[in-house]
Amino acid sequence: RIGRKRKGPTARMDAATLSPRSPRLPLPLPLLLLFLVPLATIVAAEQDREGGDEGSEVVVLTDDNFDALTSEGSWILDFYAPWCGHCRRLEPEFEKAARQMKGKVSFGKIDCTRQSKLKNRFSVRGFPTLKFLRDGAPREYKSGRSAEDLVAFANAVTGKAVQPVKREMADALMDKNGVSFIYIGDKDSEAYETFERVSRRHQGIYFFGGAHGKSGDELRLEFSLPSSGDIVIHLTKGGKPELTSDFDIDKLEAFVQDHKLALLTEINASNFGDISSSGKLVMFAVLNKGDDNSKQLEQRLYDPAAAMKSRFISTKINGERYKGYLKRYEVTASEHTPCLVVVDFDSEVYWSSPKNIQADNEFDVGAWMARVAAGKEPYTPMTPWYNPKRYFRKLSKFMRRFSDTQIMIIMVVTSLAGAGLLFMFFTWLEGPDEVYPRPPPPAPSAPKEEKQGAAKAHPKAE
Repeated sequence: RIGRKRKGPTARMDAATLSPRSPRLPLPLPLLLLFLVPLATIVAAEQDREGGDEGSEVVVLTDDNFDALTSEGSWILDFYAPWCGHCRRLEPEFEKAARQMKGKVSFGKIDCTRQSKLKNRFSVRGFPTLKFLRDGAPREYKSGRSAEDLVAFANAVTGKAVQPVKREMADALMDKNGVSFIYIGDKDSEAYETFERVSRRHQGIYFFGGAHGKSGDELRLEFSLPSSGDIVIHLTKGGKPELTSDFDIDKLEAFVQDHKLALLTEINASNFGDISSSGKLVMFAVLNKGDDNSKQLEQRLYDPAAAMKSRFISTKINGERYKGYLKRYEVTASEHTPCLVVVDFDSEVYWSSPKNIQADNEFDVGAWMARVAAGKEPYTPMTPWYNPKRYFRKLSKFMRRFSDTQIMIIMVVTSLAGAGLLFMFFTWLEGPDEVYPRPPPPAPSAPKEEKQGAAKAHPKAE
């Protein structure tokens, strides 16, 4: 703009500024390779997984062929992303399991970077995500990710959904499975058909059994149950049997969901997500296998766990196996176990009991849990207020409320707003334009005749 001058560095006009701009040099070759080599690796891996090996037993599923292929039979599905390192480690295990279970359970993989409809349909938030599909009905896969775990799960879901149960098996079932649902009544009734349908939804996760005739009568006497009528009882170690006689499929499903955890659940990778997101206080009994003090403390936990189950989810966790995770609660397996930790995942605080609870210690577990629930015990924040991880976790929880499309819209709006604020900031930093007066216009030139007369009047000096 003519007549305007800007403050700051842009106001300096020197030879270097006015000289023609030098051409930009290309990126150095090592720096270029630093970007291109990983990109080429990801693209090649993505093409390999998309096309699949010729001898692979894992079916590549897309938005177009998914419903036609998976509407019948049992499927274990792998929702993955080509750039995900965990997905790459799972791939050979998934392939190995698919070969072993050929003809019994089908295995399929979905590239979520390309099949966005399937990703949104199954609410996939992280990679890899495994799901089990039977006759088109999906459910969460809650088992390990090794080939052995995948095969064990596949074998469990291909057998009978309801196993026959006798009286002498009840105690063993509670010790082995943690949670059991037993149908007692007529095998040829509509109630049993409903029970069988619900059991197929959860097959491979919980144990479902049926006791008919004499076996059913013995169980009724053993647990003081009604002497007649079709019922379903929930058995768990250390807890009293709970029953329902409502065989509406939705209400029976709700009964299973409400009683899916054992009274003292052992923590593992498949159930930790459900437990930590339950909204209840979670009590971790940190125990070491083979330790006498740990065994004694475990036996003392069942009564308070039953009494406080409306407020707490009571669990036990292997101190040696999960020692890395327990460090965030300042628990060292070799020094502090057995001990108790109560965590409020919503408020991100925890409470710790005295360490090294001995077998002859008079520590009252139930009273301590009651004081924690009443807010009478001091707590410790999981992360200090200045730790950015604390705020990233809160942001992550908040963002889970939205769909992918809503998140994309939020990101675009936020980016535009941020760009606008940056523009305003740098405009303010640059300052206002400085306006200076224009130079006076030159005096009008004299006519040609006047110039010639003036030259004659003042001849050049000899």
